[in-house]
Amino acid sequence: MRAFVAVDLDEANRQLLQSWLQERVKRNPAVRWEKPAQLHVTLHFVGDVKKSELQALYTRVSESTVGQNRFDLFPRDVQTLGNPARVLCLGFGLQPRLLEVADLVRTCSEECGLSTGAKPFFAHLTLGRVRDKQTLTGAEITEIAATLPDLQAWTVQEILFKESSLLPGGAQHRVVHRIPLDD
Repeated sequence: MRAFVAVDLDEANRQLLQSWLQERVKRNPAVRWEKPAQLHVTLHFVGDVKKSELQALYTRVSESTVGQNRFDLFPRDVQTLGNPARVLCLGFGLQPRLLEVADLVRTCSEECGLSTGAKPFFAHLTLGRVRDKQTLTGAEITEIAATLPDLQAWTVQEILFKESSLLPGGAQHRVVHRIPLDD
């Protein structure tokens, strides 16, 4: 199975982004916009693993997060990834608790003998991906950023393990494990 570890967007911000994303579909067809139900912040991309390997990682992260408190996430700004820009995302900057939790998950993955990849952690929530052979101008990216709704900080209450199935219409995610964080 293809899997990753993430935290979800809260419902209030998800609702704000749902309306915004519907408008973006009409205004920016060069972008394949994410479905609101799919919005999340990836802590660690696990990749293709056996169910037993994901279970071992879940157990290790569960043990390591005992006593870990909930934390607030503060959305920052629209950013792009790639050169040329292929991914539009909501950035979170360097938020210590988010970085701590991502590092904890990555360390647990290493301890379980799973690949952690070479890329450093970059906290972001993918909003959309530019379609093949399409581009966005700087003016279009600026307009997209200017129209982003006023998202609020939210409290992360759990760590999610998700299975990702690649389908013709885009990836489909399903929660397979939840680790609640303490109050």
